[in-house]
Amino acid sequence: WKAMYVPNSIIHHVHSATMIAKSPMKLYLSERNRIWYTIKAFPLPLLLKTPYHTVKRYLKIAKNLKKSTEGKNSYKKSEFIKALIKAWAVGLIFIPRAIKKRRIVQKNKKITNKEFYNLIEKHSATTEDIINS
Repeated sequence: WKAMYVPNSIIHHVHSATMIAKSPMKLYLSERNRIWYTIKAFPLPLLLKTPYHTVKRYLKIAKNLKKSTEGKNSYKKSEFIKALIKAWAVGLIFIPRAIKKRRIVQKNKKITNKEFYNLIEKHSATTEDIINS
């Protein structure tokens, strides 16, 4: 594959275009992938801070879950809990693979940890943005 850098490009991302928003399956896939990506890509000091942000996000999800379980696409709270448990089970099983990939990513990274932090700071979504997508 050939990658190109186009600084003035614009990407329009349609949330949940292929999956129902706020569904247990979306929660499972998002959480599982977040676990793997965080382990693989985040600098160690930032990686160590993620449990705090994860708990904060889970508390907001729990608070807003009633909104997600009402209406046309309603789900039981137990389905969301099962999705999180499954995401963590699968996420933890494959941590050795993520750590192996981490070594490669960290060895070949093109930006400093400070640049990484700056990008996270500049482009981070709020907890509300994450749980509402």
